[in-house]
Order: sequence, then C-alpha cells, then structure tokens
Amino acid sequence: MKAVVLAAGKGTRLSPLTHYKAKPMVPVANRPVMEHIIENLHKNGIRNIFSNLYYRPADIMGYFGDGSRWDVSIHWIVEEQLTGPAGGVATFANFLEDEEMIIVLSGDALHNIDLQALADFHKNHNALLSVVMKKVVNPGRYGVGSVDQDNRIVRFVEKPAVDPASQGLVSCGIYCLSKDLVKRIPQGVVYDFGADLIPALAAANEAVFCFETSSYWKDIGTFAELRQANLDVVAEKTGVSVPGNENRQGVFIEAGAVIDADVEIVPPVLIGKGSRIGKNVYLIGPLVLEASVIVEEGAYISNSVVLEGTHLLPGTMVIDGIMGTFLSL
Repeated sequence: MKAVVLAAGKGTRLSPLTHYKAKPMVPVANRPVMEHIIENLHKNGIRNIFSNLYYRPADIMGYFGDGSRWDVSIHWIVEEQLTGPAGGVATFANFLEDEEMIIVLSGDALHNIDLQALADFHKNHNALLSVVMKKVVNPGRYGVGSVDQDNRIVRFVEKPAVDPASQGLVSCGIYCLSKDLVKRIPQGVVYDFGADLIPALAAANEAVFCFETSSYWKDIGTFAELRQANLDVVAEKTGVSVPGNENRQGVFIEAGAVIDADVEIVPPVLIGKGSRIGKNVYLIGPLVLEASVIVEEGAYISNSVVLEGTHLLPGTMVIDGIMGTFLSL
C-alpha cells in the first residue's frame, strides 16, 4: 500500500509556536509528531509515502528528506494554495491510480492505530471510504458520525453543537480510500473530508464505513492536547517509544544531558539531549524536557513540558503547564 500524509496546514491553534515551525514538526516526546506517524506507517509495512505541503515546507523537507533514514520513500508536493485535506489527496491522483486502496493520515496527530487492520476492514466491506473513528467525551470539537448496525456511516456533521458532557464517535483524520473515490475528488479546489466528502457519501447512501478504534489517538491541535500527548508518551500510555536511555525505571535521559547528583527525580521523566539540570532541582513526573533546556538551582517542575532551549532561572516553579521562550524557537 501507499499512504498520503497531509501536512499542509498552518496550525493556527498552536500559535505562536507555529509562527516558528510547521505544525507537523512540533515535538511530542522530543521528536516531531510527523516522525511518530512515519514510524507507525513503517511498522505497518507501508514504505511509499506521499505528503502535501504548504506552510513552511522547508522545515519538513529539510528534516525528513527522501525518508531513507526511516527506511521509507517520501514524495513531496508543495501546493501553491491550500486545497483542504481531501483536496490534498487529489493532488496525488496520478501517482495513486494503480493502487486499489490508499491510507490517508493527518500529519499532526499522535496515534498507534493498526493500519493493516484498517486496510483489511476496508477490503472486507468493499468500501469506497473507511473512516477511523473513536468514542470521545465532548465530541463537538471534531467531526461526529452516526452509524447503523453494519457500521455504515449514515450521517456526519463537522463540529456540531452538542452537550460537552456527552460522548460520540468522531473522525480521527485517518482514512482508507478506494482508487475509484480518489478519482472523484475535485482537484484544485478546497475540499474537506469532514465538511464535504463524508457527508455527501453518507447522504447518498454510498459505501462509507466507520472503523471504530480503541487505540491511542490524540489530536495535538491545542496546547492542552500537545501537553497531554507529551505526558502520555513518557508515561508509556501510547505505544510510542520514548527516546533516550532508561537510566532507571521511568527516567529517560538523552545523549549529552548533564544532571547534578542532588536532583530529585520522580518518574516518569524525559530529559532531552544537551540539557543541564542544576543542584537541588525537583523534576516531578510526568514531565518532558526538550533538548538544550537549562534548569538552574532550586527549580521545581511538575506535570509539564519545557520547550527546547528554555532557560529556567534559580527557584523557578512550573506546574501543569508548557514553558518556553521565543528565543528558544
């Protein structure tokens, strides 16, 4: 199979962080979120990847290159104007015409979803489109679907007004498409899965199905979700590997980090490469320190993410937050 990773968006909800880096390059556990996506594709046996870019494309292409470092092949297209998620798939129609089905993924969500199982489900249901969906609380933040007893999607609404305490099936932004459907997506116009394609297929009673998952999935579209995704990885709740050497259980230290002997560490904690931790510092997990963080004497950090290059002065306290400086970006 081949896969399309959608990586063109501006990530405005993560502003001002995305003023300085493309959203797929935002780190989760000290690796760009798109790197975790590519690793999951490789794990599922998918080696041929296509990706559409628009905002800060050099950030992404400069890091991943042709994909060979991850044992995959990546073909890039830089769009002249944004065409939306489904429109982004259509830009690769000529490259995908010989594929019976393709996997499509958002380039800004952390997950460990079984993509082979998705492909098998799609084939067994003779589907035009299979949508990975998950039950969540407060579903109105996403595209919400209703399904029948055969898991066919009969109704789909993008970001509906619902009770925040309710539960619903939402799209995870991960799809399997038949080649016939790829040909039907209009090219050169803004066209969305949630607002356009899925509702149209459901209304026409076409073969659009829900592949419900209980696997880990987290959209990192907000700072709260970004922070939680980081903490979930270091707490080993995601199926995503934690970088660095496990110095002791739940304490992961990357190369070049220097830690004073008097530091108190309560796991799970990830300390990024080249970081320096001074004496009498408390690091209370779950906690992620990105690369080149300096924490001076007497600081206390808990349940937080400290961004790359941040310098915490003596006695600084950070609890339940994201700490960073523009100088580090």
